[in-house]
Amino acid sequence: MSENNILTDIFGQDEPKMRYVLYYGLVIFMLGYHATAYFFLNAEMIKGRYDIDTYSITFTENQSTEINQAYGQDDGEPIYIEFEADDSLFVTHSGFGYLMVTVSYQETSQIPFDQCDSVSVSIPPTGATADWQNDNNTLAGSSDDCSDILLHVVVYPEYSGDERIESEGTSESNAEPWLNKNNGKGTFTIEIDVSATSPGPSPTPQDNGEEITVTWTAVFFDVTAELQ
Repeated sequence: MSENNILTDIFGQDEPKMRYVLYYGLVIFMLGYHATAYFFLNAEMIKGRYDIDTYSITFTENQSTEINQAYGQDDGEPIYIEFEADDSLFVTHSGFGYLMVTVSYQETSQIPFDQCDSVSVSIPPTGATADWQNDNNTLAGSSDDCSDILLHVVVYPEYSGDERIESEGTSESNAEPWLNKNNGKGTFTIEIDVSATSPGPSPTPQDNGEEITVTWTAVFFDVTAELQ
């Protein structure tokens, strides 16, 4: 058989054809099987070589609110109100994300035709550990129409609450940068100045100040890092 080529073996008249058909069919099948297996196995190995693990880092937010009230007088002296987040919040959550402050007031003099006073507020970047240079901070504001004044302090550096994607490390190593308990420790202080307006000069009744309400909303977060 070694002296005959494949076509002679199959189509020749001297020997039965079936065994050659089966033999060469088996050879072709084995060659095809090994080639196919090698191709797909090698493709999977190449694909796996370039696969990169990605981790989704998400944040669940929790709010804690504290309300303070004070009377701001138009005497040239500002009033100061302080806030410290409760220690238990640092224990039960991953970190202190940001602080929202709402300053509210209404014209309460009950003097006829009296207009809303002017109120200016600011949070000095001192006292508490925070991301004071963050572009998303609003550390000062004012109002002369009794509308709320809204302030915002990013406490945890670069925190926004948005999902983040990382392409290296592990779940633990990607969560670790968001577990710093020192951010937000200390005392936040708001400074409030009131400039009262009166409907007329003395001896008509004079408006000397305003009742101020300060609402502190501390937003803490819990972090989760999962392999996608």
